[in-house]
Amino acid sequence: MAIPALGRLRRRWPQLRLAFIAVHLCAVTIAALPTTAGLTQRAQWTSPAAQAEFAAWAKRLSALGIATDADTLRERAWGVATSWARTHAALRRPFVPYYACCGTDQTWRLFAAPDRFPSRLGIDVRIDGDWLPVYRELSGTYDWRIATLRSHRVRGISHLFADTGDRQRLGQLASWLGQLAARDFEEATAIRLRYVRGPLPTSGQLVRGELPSLQPVTEIVQVIE
Repeated sequence: MAIPALGRLRRRWPQLRLAFIAVHLCAVTIAALPTTAGLTQRAQWTSPAAQAEFAAWAKRLSALGIATDADTLRERAWGVATSWARTHAALRRPFVPYYACCGTDQTWRLFAAPDRFPSRLGIDVRIDGDWLPVYRELSGTYDWRIATLRSHRVRGISHLFADTGDRQRLGQLASWLGQLAARDFEEATAIRLRYVRGPLPTSGQLVRGELPSLQPVTEIVQVIE
């Protein structure tokens, strides 16, 4: 009985393989579509960065003869984003088990607006009562543990905690970095995380070697035990 069944399977294999390829292509195409699922919080649309973008685009569209303003544009974009988030979730739903099985369940999330006033991290360690700089983001000079600190995940959560003012989690981050510092600087007694913020330099400023001034955002000090 098994042999005839195996024979039928072999005869049908080209059709089964074609069906599998079609399902796979459909699944990966839907997974690759950008999603606005991360833009369903109103706070993201009312941030200073987002407001500046809406104002700039409203001005550009109005110059092209499409009369609008920042508030109207924001509300229309909000409607499109939330509608697409629901549609994309519905499209993905039948393939969720397949994504989980293959380990490919990460989506391509869009962001509301580019951050033109990013924060930057600086790290100091205290040795013999003096604070010594060991890391300055984008400095090219102080590059302690740069591979770790510039990794996508560490950099992402680090600046997220700083931008949202989450001092509890910043403290946990400082505690973890303090453990790393204890291995590299045996005489260090404390570690300090300092975040500053400033506008991105224009192309002209880069050519002239002029960098915008940076303002302090937050500071965390952690004793190294």
